[in-house]
Amino acid sequence: MDSDARHLDTLARTSETFIQTCTSILVDLDDDAISSAAASANKQLTAFRSHGALDAAYSHLDGVLSGRQILRIRIQELIIHTWDIVEAIDPPALIEPGSVKWAIEELDQPDSLTIERLGLEPLVTPLDTQTGQETLLKAFGRIK
Repeated sequence: MDSDARHLDTLARTSETFIQTCTSILVDLDDDAISSAAASANKQLTAFRSHGALDAAYSHLDGVLSGRQILRIRIQELIIHTWDIVEAIDPPALIEPGSVKWAIEELDQPDSLTIERLGLEPLVTPLDTQTGQETLLKAFGRIK
């Protein structure tokens, strides 16, 4: 599987996890909010899958970025914000191991936009001294 297909599969999986998390934990959300979130996730996935979308240039808060770059940022946001929701309402939160692996590999890339845009330091802690989730959460400043 090429990296674009892997990123698109990861977006689909992390979007579904985010929606399931919101549905099961945020019980005060009405059906309209859940439906809107699911529709938004589906529209994003459809847009990223459309021909040429990953190579096109788009205006973004971080400047002009390719669709591929925005896709990578969106996946990181979904992974971290899903953890945020669970940790705030029903701790302890666990990030799905495949998502942890994807996120750490992304942060470890020399062109990681997440590191650049959030001012994070590149990962320097060997994974054998802490869990992958701890490494990821430390990089995002969620734990010390």
